[in-house]
Amino acid sequence: MITWMQKHRKAMLVVMWVTVITFIGAGAVGWGNAEYGSKATSIAKVGSVELKGDALNREFTTLFNYYNQMFGGQLDQESAKKMGLEEQAWKSLIQKAQLQNLAISYDITIDDAQVAKAISEMSYFQKEGVFNKETYKQLLKSNNLSIKNFEEAVKEDLMLQQVMALLANAPLANEGESLAIMEQIADKIEYLILKAEDISVDVNETALKTYWEFNQERFKAPASMSLEVIDTPITSHEHTDQEIEEYYAQNSFTLQDENGSTLTLEAAKESIIEALNDKKSKDAANRLYIAWKKGELPADITPQSVTFDESNASFDAEVMQELATLQAGQSTKAVKTAQGYSVIKLIASTPARNQTFEEAKESATPLFIAQEKRQKLIEKANALQENFQGQTTGFITMLDAQAITGLTNDQAREFLNGLFMSQTASGQIPLEDESIVLYKIVAQKLLTKPQMSSAEALASQVHQQKEQARQMVLMEALDAKYPATIYK
Repeated sequence: MITWMQKHRKAMLVVMWVTVITFIGAGAVGWGNAEYGSKATSIAKVGSVELKGDALNREFTTLFNYYNQMFGGQLDQESAKKMGLEEQAWKSLIQKAQLQNLAISYDITIDDAQVAKAISEMSYFQKEGVFNKETYKQLLKSNNLSIKNFEEAVKEDLMLQQVMALLANAPLANEGESLAIMEQIADKIEYLILKAEDISVDVNETALKTYWEFNQERFKAPASMSLEVIDTPITSHEHTDQEIEEYYAQNSFTLQDENGSTLTLEAAKESIIEALNDKKSKDAANRLYIAWKKGELPADITPQSVTFDESNASFDAEVMQELATLQAGQSTKAVKTAQGYSVIKLIASTPARNQTFEEAKESATPLFIAQEKRQKLIEKANALQENFQGQTTGFITMLDAQAITGLTNDQAREFLNGLFMSQTASGQIPLEDESIVLYKIVAQKLLTKPQMSSAEALASQVHQQKEQARQMVLMEALDAKYPATIYK
């Protein structure tokens, strides 16, 4: 699995924008909520777009399910970590946010009617080919998604589709023929591979501090809240037959089996008792809310003091949205939490701020080292360019990746694509992994062997290469215009 991911890393760079529909269809897998905070807390900011914990969890889940299906259901959490799915989820989420910023700058908007139409056409929410509102509600509930958050995600997906459609370009008629000719051009080259991993960097405190000073907006101490909380666990209660029958009469349309058929009272009884236990626990929590508000809490009830920031919050999206509306001293009514139902009072809140140098040092150091390695590698490449001595090939075409030693097949193809697109007899080809390949064309000739691929196939190849190159250039531009600030 890991080898496969490494080989296909470049192809995954931009194209892994799977829609929220996939997330709904596949169901959720649990992962790392504690590491990135609650669903609604901000975990990063890209331009004007705030990224929330639920979006990152959804992104990881979508990727996990995609590859789990590809690997025949054999993917586990440990393998996912080794494969770098966590990093890919971050990258994909940030790229989407950058495209959202671009869409906003183009005044691209999605209205409620477009969202409703898209949702109504999703087969997951249909019965006999027609959208069913109750199926919609129940399926979202079973995936732990609120209607508001899901519809917002659909709106974001539609916005991304529109902006990418605007930027798409079709292949030209003669591109396949041109590439077919290029396959017959052969170069004999001398090349030298320079790798960032071979560059050593001395972390100087003064230089590191200068780097931090120029990049302070990237290193944030997250917003925090001081709260007092009263938890009411969901416990079992006694329920009369009348209560059970009344609940069934009022809610039978939501009590369905896997085929969508309404359950009998007897079959639904266990679910009804759970719902009634939930309701009575919520009612008990709301009675405590009223007593607290009046200053009449029972003597045996003591609110728990809690302080958290955006990196370790434990409440879900709806609770965080409600907390965001509170002023100091105000309380929520009973809200659903991991503890059952909770009443939460806001004592004080502190906005996000830039970290001090000492606070940011641990996060800034690897970024500084990476920057210094890139710069030193470029300097080394420039110094060696004129007189380097490397490996010499025979006559090779852009299809002869196996003739390039010291690189993976994907890297060799990346190098050869750059080489045969170059207009100079010597130069440097930077690779995605931040290696640099120096080259000199020693000799060149036109081969007489027949074309290896059809013009149609090559036209498709050209289009894929152009699309990948266009997306890479686009994302580089968006990286510069809308840098990501990650709260850790």
